[in-house]
Amino acid sequence: MTTPRKMTPREIGLVEALLADHPDHALSREHLRALDVEEMNDGGMGSLRFLSSRPTHMAQQLSEVTFHDTDGVWVSATLNLDPEGLFFELDIFKGDFSPLIEIPDRSVLAQPRAGSE
Repeated sequence: MTTPRKMTPREIGLVEALLADHPDHALSREHLRALDVEEMNDGGMGSLRFLSSRPTHMAQQLSEVTFHDTDGVWVSATLNLDPEGLFFELDIFKGDFSPLIEIPDRSVLAQPRAGSE
């Protein structure tokens, strides 16, 4: 288990992009800055667990964005909710399972797709 921390500006931008089509879940940048997260054991791909969520399992994928890492490898990022509708995890998956090099600036992130219900 890793030490709790605050999200980086790029992580916040990624979450904001994931929330773009979901105004009912939108949080201010200040609120996002205040959230505690911990890095997940995913081989360095960048996934985060939100510590505000008490349940131990995901209930719903809210949205997804895709982008290419600086090495050209495809990356999928999903924002998942717990059974209470709170942020559960930011799940980042890199197509070749290598560590994520960099989250792009929000301005270059693809538009999110609605997640499965």
